[in-house]
Amino acid sequence: MTKLYHFTCLTHWESIKAAGYIDVTESNISGKKERVGPDVVWLTKDCDWNIQPWQGKAIEVSPGRYVSCAPKDEVRLEVKAPEVQPWIPWAKKQGAKASWLRVLAKSSKTGKGTEWYICPSVIPLEAIVSVDFKPCLEEHNE
Repeated sequence: MTKLYHFTCLTHWESIKAAGYIDVTESNISGKKERVGPDVVWLTKDCDWNIQPWQGKAIEVSPGRYVSCAPKDEVRLEVKAPEVQPWIPWAKKQGAKASWLRVLAKSSKTGKGTEWYICPSVIPLEAIVSVDFKPCLEEHNE
């Protein structure tokens, strides 16, 4: 089975521990409206801290419309979650337009979005295999 990771920031990690699970969020099925598709947990098969191009940046999703991304490269969670699916086929089944998928895929490491996966439900703490803090932050989390 492919190793999958969920990247997050320190603040969200504290919330995950307190809640007992990684919560679902916007699935980005539409470039025009929010919450069009079901919420999901976003995962990636790429464990590299430095090559998560969507982190901490504003991404232009359509002319003049930007989405800002929190710097979610402070904590890396390796997870073994049930019901995990590759993002692109799943998004197509949800009705995402091919043009929109290309826009989002451009923000991925490969430019194709093939390293992204989704989980359609919350991921409990028990499914977290390991927790790593970005090397420059480790001294703050011992």
